Amino acid sequence: MSSLSGETAVHGTVVSRSCRVADVSYRAVLAGGDAPRIHWADPDGLELSGTGAAAAVTASGGGRFGEVRTWATQLFEDADHDGPAVARPRLLGGSRPRR
Repeated sequence: MSSLSGETAVHGTVVSRSCRVADVSYRAVLAGGDAPRIHWADPDGLELSGTGAAAAVTASGGGRFGEVRTWATQLFEDADHDGPAVARPRLLGGSRPRR
């Protein structure tokens, strides 16, 4: 798989493991690190939290959403996910400042 950003692409399999946990403050857990992190919650009580990045995708221009969609399909086609579909690997993102 080639990198959309022109950086070196690393090949491998995305591996995901899930488990239920007792009441915990996900925000507190995520506040303790410097790695990229995300916390997302929907109105029905589903919460997703994560830290670090297994992959980073960068695209620009008019075709960027299609390029990211293609890259994501390739990234996840051989994913090894052991858990409910709602906890599957996914791309979450936005923009980051240019360096």
